[in-house]
Amino acid sequence: NWEKLDGMFSICLYSPKGEIYFGRDRVGEKPAFYYVSGSRLIVGSSAEAVAKQVGGGLEIDSEQLNNWLAFGGCDPGSTLFSEIKEVRPGTVRTFQNTKADEFTYWEWPVRGSRLQLPDNYFTQITQTTERCRSKDFDGCLLWSGGVDSTVLRASLSLNGFTPDSIHISFKEKSFNEELPE
Repeated sequence: NWEKLDGMFSICLYSPKGEIYFGRDRVGEKPAFYYVSGSRLIVGSSAEAVAKQVGGGLEIDSEQLNNWLAFGGCDPGSTLFSEIKEVRPGTVRTFQNTKADEFTYWEWPVRGSRLQLPDNYFTQITQTTERCRSKDFDGCLLWSGGVDSTVLRASLSLNGFTPDSIHISFKEKSFNEELPE
């Protein structure tokens, strides 16, 4: 039932059968890293925290270091440490004894495909959020109501409207935030 979970999460569950499930939200908002050596499993929300628990002896992955320096990040599923891996968004890693497996419960739609959205999809979004055009930036929409900007942008793009930017805020002023009129 992983596909029924919604929102931001990184969850590690232990089953009565001795299986450990380590899953991550669809768009990767919450980090999830792990280290496996024999029957030893360490999970955490940062590669550094996992590395600290391992205690030493980790090797720097030279290919990922090159990626980090050139592109500002590692390949999906990898980290700067060869032995520490990342659970990719929309994916669950399973561990039992010394066996590990992975399954993907959600993926972005393939380019060119269209999601089958209900006819009242945009009406539903509009009813749960407030939308207005920004006076300061052309092609920018202002939304509030707990809508994830990545999912919103993808949904709008599939239906022929790709805003230059999306700003999500609340009616109340947040820390150092200027409210639109």
